[in-house]
Amino acid sequence: MVDDESAVVGYETPSDEDVVSEGDKITLVEVRNRFGADQEIAIVGVGVEEGQNAFEEYRVERKSGDDDGFNEVEQAEIVEGSPGPEEIDTPESGFGPGGRERIRAKIGEIDPDEEVEIVVTITVKGIEGTGVTAQLFGDTRSFAIEGEEDDTAVEPGVPEFAGNGNVFFEPEGVVVDVLALYEEPSGNSDDTRIEPSSGKPITWDTDEHEQFKNAKPDDEDEFDPRGKLLAVYFVDRGLVYYNPKHGKDDISFPEDWPEPDPGDTRGNG
Repeated sequence: MVDDESAVVGYETPSDEDVVSEGDKITLVEVRNRFGADQEIAIVGVGVEEGQNAFEEYRVERKSGDDDGFNEVEQAEIVEGSPGPEEIDTPESGFGPGGRERIRAKIGEIDPDEEVEIVVTITVKGIEGTGVTAQLFGDTRSFAIEGEEDDTAVEPGVPEFAGNGNVFFEPEGVVVDVLALYEEPSGNSDDTRIEPSSGKPITWDTDEHEQFKNAKPDDEDEFDPRGKLLAVYFVDRGLVYYNPKHGKDDISFPEDWPEPDPGDTRGNG
């Protein structure tokens, strides 16, 4: 195999290891013409074979040797999956030596710190009458991108346990997925129950509800917030806090919960 530095058609992945966020536009693969004289080529097929779930739109852009920038061209078919080795009609126009074409994509959904492997296969063909007639299929390039860390997320302080089975958070704007550990009416903190009983966390947005008990959705029938609230498990953050009015060793925590830390108290906690 001829490496890209020596090949007459060069393939580059300039966005390899880029950190991206929703709405960013990146170059998946850039194709360069290294033929001599006036031999023109063009991208005629593109298959995004892996990582397609991170994108919501694609386009092919061309920059000829004398152009100041890239312009969109629409003669290449872009598919999610393999483009296949079928013979494709000779393109009407292309780019000569010194020019390039690139596949651009817009980032759709990508989670912070999520790594996405991208695999793209490109089919290139020469323009009729310019000395290049071959169709080159199977030039596949792979690379990775990573979701940008969410610096805007509001981190909660230590929760404050209050009376009547409640807990508060500051500052406002915190969104957490919560499982709660309550004491059963027996009064023994070894006798506990998890709420919601379905095991599906309650999403608590402190902008909407100051108190945890009020975060119960209207359609949630398996959440009973009565009784002494012993601990809360913020599932999406991997954090557990317990009411410091109860000794940690006296509380029967579920075995699959992380090691708990003490919370604070508010009022008669």
